[in-house]
Amino acid sequence: MRRAVAGALLAAGAIMAAAVPARAYVRYMTSENMPFYWANPCVGVIAYPAGLAGMMPADQVMNAASAAGDAWSAGQNDTALVIQVASTTGPSPGAKYDGQNSLIFDETSWCSANDTSPCDYDPAALAITTVLARGSGAIVDADIEVNAKNFTWADVDLLPSSGHGMDVQDLQNALTHEMGHLIGLDHPCYLAGATTQARATDNLGNPVPECADAPPAVMESTMYPSAVPGDTSKRTLAADDQLAVTQIYPSSLATSIPPMCAKPTPLANRDSGCAVAGDDRGAGAALTFVVAAMMVAARRRGQRAAPA
Repeated sequence: MRRAVAGALLAAGAIMAAAVPARAYVRYMTSENMPFYWANPCVGVIAYPAGLAGMMPADQVMNAASAAGDAWSAGQNDTALVIQVASTTGPSPGAKYDGQNSLIFDETSWCSANDTSPCDYDPAALAITTVLARGSGAIVDADIEVNAKNFTWADVDLLPSSGHGMDVQDLQNALTHEMGHLIGLDHPCYLAGATTQARATDNLGNPVPECADAPPAVMESTMYPSAVPGDTSKRTLAADDQLAVTQIYPSSLATSIPPMCAKPTPLANRDSGCAVAGDDRGAGAALTFVVAAMMVAARRRGQRAAPA
């Protein structure tokens, strides 16, 4: 197994507001150089909103999670992809290979499931998405962990104007980015010094730019690894993100692979293992892990601003 860490650092700055034509996107690749994808374009995610109870009511958490999934799904894009999010009050299983795609909120610790002290997650990372795929690239399990230990979360649209940007992160903003990782997308730029992995190439075969010097088409994308407190710009996909989801999961797949898009059932409540896309634990093929750090709050690190 290969465990690749895709950067946790950030070049801070505002996302460019001007619309630009779709250009390119970046996919996670297996060690066999196969791109990640969900074979069934209906992807179920189980959320554990009680983990954020000290900051947000469960209905606000679920509204943010569902809206984040919808941003990538059919209805808002010409795609067969549908991300369905359901909630449970049960205890979180943690991020692990269990055939369930989980959305977890970590308030008391910020460590991987197999970690020993000290924790190995970067305390400046807002969220971590772990994606597991076969050598063919077919994703079989993905989990999102949100850092509620070191950051304060909210729906910033519901905050009084005096509270906007005051060290509060918008949950929907972060989760929309993380849902991009969950469906197999990497960052569209290179975080120099933040990873030992080789510089990625985009879908056109071009090496990605450094994040600090990225062109506007990259900077405005949801998958660009930049966030500031109060930022909501990533809630809506940019042209490059839309290009990715429509090309990787074209609407024609809905006829050739009919998605089972009922709300997913938590692992503990299932009679069988087929209710959440990715429950494929029986196969013995080699697997590839990708652990993708989202982005950090710009105010925490104070890197130089991205070009305006």
